[in-house]
Amino acid sequence: MNDSYDAPSVALFVDMTKAFDTVHHKKLLEKLEGAGVRGTQLMWMESFLTSRTQRVRLGRTLSDPLSCEFGVPQGSVLGPFLFLVYINDLLLSDLSGAVTAYADDVALLYTGSSQDELYARLQSDLFTIRSWLDDNGMVMSAKTVYMEFGRESGDRDLACHSVGCGGGIGACDASCLPISRVSSFKYLGLTLDSAVNWKQHLDVLRTGLRFANRQIYALRSCCSPKLMRMFYRALIESRLRYGLALWGGCYSSHLKPVVVAQKSIIRTMSFAGRRDHTRPLFHEWTILPVRHLYVYKVTDIFFKRSGGTCDCLISVTTRRGENFYVPAPTNERFKKTLNFCAPMILNNLKRVVDPLVRSRVVEWLQAAPIEAIEEVITSRYSA
Repeated sequence: MNDSYDAPSVALFVDMTKAFDTVHHKKLLEKLEGAGVRGTQLMWMESFLTSRTQRVRLGRTLSDPLSCEFGVPQGSVLGPFLFLVYINDLLLSDLSGAVTAYADDVALLYTGSSQDELYARLQSDLFTIRSWLDDNGMVMSAKTVYMEFGRESGDRDLACHSVGCGGGIGACDASCLPISRVSSFKYLGLTLDSAVNWKQHLDVLRTGLRFANRQIYALRSCCSPKLMRMFYRALIESRLRYGLALWGGCYSSHLKPVVVAQKSIIRTMSFAGRRDHTRPLFHEWTILPVRHLYVYKVTDIFFKRSGGTCDCLISVTTRRGENFYVPAPTNERFKKTLNFCAPMILNNLKRVVDPLVRSRVVEWLQAAPIEAIEEVITSRYSA
């Protein structure tokens, strides 16, 4: 999404049918050699991929073994790596969209000045992708969809055309694949929505936390506090931390169900009643509430990128004593993004945590009431 948040933006989510199973061994070895894997290493890869056989059992009948010429072993460390080598030339091809890929989860983002321009570029990229898939023995799945962010403009007639159909909607043949529009899509564990308000992702997260709460309830009577804290880190905090830098600054009304679910889990761990105050419970378990955790995540990103010091990223000093430039918001949606929230949080923290170092931030977060956290997150000129 571009900085203005006003220009039209479209995302294309590409799905391939049985992607790992359709990798052609001969083509993969050629691409490995082209990438610089040669000699003994290439022979080792060839030995790893080839000379595999498979059989099919139907009832008591077992087929004869057949040699496998396609597919990379799944569940292995090398599997995703080899698949990325196989599709690397597609990702590096002349695509006008900004490409994001993790194994077979490929997404392209388009921003521009007009809807017509965006969809023309998207359609052109679809043709490029289809040509590559045909050349490399892979098939685009019907799960391939697109999402339009922000302003609604109505559904478009998009299709992944075959090479021989001519590219027109009326000329589509049976091998052309219509591309549907969706309002939400789960990509790499995050539920994205066209309004970019994270409400649907937080609803999914709340459901997962409620299920985890039942697991905590079953474990609490037979586990020590140390072990229970470990279960919390694995079952609860891992979910809360995933993508937190992106959705942690969203509207409080959207975040409230997750806050309530986390408080319920803390009460379950502590054998507390439904109406018991949770602030002393969080302190007792040395666990951060989700809003505190968001501030910690922002500062953690900052310290990792700055090498543990606040001096190297100081970019401006205003008459209010701000050290980090807060961009001027163009609309309310931009105020909930990391680009806007992160410098504002760091400016506010520098006023209450001196010096601004990781250990002092953690100490302050463990003792800070929720009111102070909300002030740091939402007030541009916190005292």
